Amino acid sequence: MILSVEVAQAVPSAWRTLPSGLEERTIRVQLKNGRVLLGPGADKAGPARAGVAEIRQERWSSRVDWDVPSFWSHRDPRTGEKYLVFSSVPASVEQAFLQPLAVWELSEEPGLLQDVELVLASRALGPEAQEAQVLEVASRGGMHSGFFARYASAVALLARTSNRKSLLAWIGRLGDGALSERAKSELLRSVHSALTREQRPAPDALRALAAACLSTVAASQPEEASLTPRLESVVQVYLPWLAGSSPEWKTLARDALSPAERTKAAATLRWLAGLARFPEPQRDLLRQLAAALG
Repeated sequence: MILSVEVAQAVPSAWRTLPSGLEERTIRVQLKNGRVLLGPGADKAGPARAGVAEIRQERWSSRVDWDVPSFWSHRDPRTGEKYLVFSSVPASVEQAFLQPLAVWELSEEPGLLQDVELVLASRALGPEAQEAQVLEVASRGGMHSGFFARYASAVALLARTSNRKSLLAWIGRLGDGALSERAKSELLRSVHSALTREQRPAPDALRALAAACLSTVAASQPEEASLTPRLESVVQVYLPWLAGSSPEWKTLARDALSPAERTKAAATLRWLAGLARFPEPQRDLLRQLAAALG
C-alpha cells in the first residue's frame, strides 16, 4: 500500500518508565488529506481521507544504549508535514501510517509525489512506451526525485529499442540538470547496483556509468567543500569497480568527456589523489585516470 497523507496535529504524552527500564509514550496524530495511491481504494473517487493514529514510541533510559526496533521510535511526526507512506498493511490510512515499511517526507524531495504517480501509471504501458515516457518526462524540465531516478535507470538498462542510446546518454549526463542531488546519487547507485548483478555488463551501460562518474568529477572543484557523498562514492566505489570490470575503463572515461571537461576532471582527480583520507590503491587509480585524461 502506498499513500500520501498530511499531519494536521501531533500531540505527545509524557514519557513513562517501565519496570524493564524501557521508556514509552504515545503520540496522538490527527491525519488529513489521506490519499491511497496503490492498494485498496486507490481507484475510488471521493473526498480525501482523515483519521487519528495513536503512535507508540519507545526508548531506553540514558543508562542503556540499545536500539529499539520500532519505526516511529526513531522519528517524530511533525504538524504540517506531508508524508509518502509505504506499508504492507492493506487496510485503512491510519493502520498503514502506524505500521510503515518506509516513510518519506515530501518536503525533502522535489517532485517525489508526482514521480510516484507517474511510475504507478506507467505499469499499464509496454516497454517501448515506458522508454519514450522517461525521455519525454526527463526533457520537460523541473526537478525529479530519487524515485524517478531509480525507475529511469531500470527502464534504460532494460531497453532494447532505439531509445536505449538516448536513455543511456541521459544517465551519463546525470539527468541534464533535471535531478536533485539526492536523485543524482540514486541514479549512480542504481546503475552500479544493476550492473554488478550482471555476469557480463553491456559495454554501452559501462560507458554510461563511466560518463556519470566523470561528470561528477568534472563538476567538482579541487577543494574540501566539493567532497560530497556522491563524489566520495565515485572515488571509493564506482571507479574501482569500473577498473576491475573493464580493461578499457580509462578509455571509457576519457571518451565520456569533452576536452574542456577532461581538463577540469584531471585537475580534480590529481587533487583527490593527494588526499590521505583515501587508501593508496584508490589514490593510484585516480592518478592513472588523471594521466589518461591528460
